[in-house]
Amino acid sequence: MVYLIDNLARVTIAVAALATGVLCRRFKLGRPIDYLSKFLLFIAMPYLIVYSTIFTDLSKVSAMIFVSATYTAAAVILCFVTYSKLLRYRREFAGSLIYSSALQNTGFLPIPLVTVLYGIPDPAAIYNAANIMVGSIAVPVVGNLLRREGGNVGLLSVLKGILKFPPAIALLISLILRALLGSTAPPTPLTVAKNFLGTIILSSFAIVGYSILGIRRKALSRLVLWVVAWRLLFSPLMHIALSAAVGLSGVWLAASLIESVMPPATMNLVFARIYGFRDDVIAVTIALVTPLSLIASVIIGVAIPAQ
Repeated sequence: MVYLIDNLARVTIAVAALATGVLCRRFKLGRPIDYLSKFLLFIAMPYLIVYSTIFTDLSKVSAMIFVSATYTAAAVILCFVTYSKLLRYRREFAGSLIYSSALQNTGFLPIPLVTVLYGIPDPAAIYNAANIMVGSIAVPVVGNLLRREGGNVGLLSVLKGILKFPPAIALLISLILRALLGSTAPPTPLTVAKNFLGTIILSSFAIVGYSILGIRRKALSRLVLWVVAWRLLFSPLMHIALSAAVGLSGVWLAASLIESVMPPATMNLVFARIYGFRDDVIAVTIALVTPLSLIASVIIGVAIPAQ
């Protein structure tokens, strides 16, 4: 019952944030959305990365970490080559498509779903932690390779871009702390702060609402179909292959597959605004893929037993 109430509260916050974003767009209040984006980027996400990196028990979950990290890195590379090199989409479209396809929601939706379907959140939470670690590097690399001024981008400029990206700095600091501290239990105040900021992350749905009302006709073209195909076809196939390679089964396999069909992460809207990509493309893919993801997750939960 407590968990049900907690989930209902999270959904209520997300819906309220979505409505707030719609009102901000309606009344042309862009500044609150900018402030929210900066808060999530400079405070909430870096803290969650530090917490996940330092306090995750890596020894017990190496297989899931391998699946999550390998998929995320491979997906970003494949999407970058496909959208920017092979299909030659303009940078503002290519960046949005890369983020939408390769970087899915790995926390807000899949963790509650796995818990409801199987009774434990651990597999999805571990996947989420590994995904955040790799994503914190992938996001600024993609953003700088497709930066607004165009032209050739050298390794040094990419590294500078990574070091200017708060989540990447948080990852670097947390890895150093993990090496110094080893495996340790998180103090209660830090866990409370993590839970609070994890809830605050739901406010990113305000950016979804703000961006959806700014959708332009081009965003509804076949560009979105690429994301749908990736999230519901290519991503599951890659996860099946990676999961089989490391022998995942039961709830761990199910969690991997549920993560594979999730919609794009709402934080991608923040990243798009930072690097000048089309946030309306990301917003419409979130709205389109989310209900399909929920249906696919229920099917997975029915088809795969916990043991």
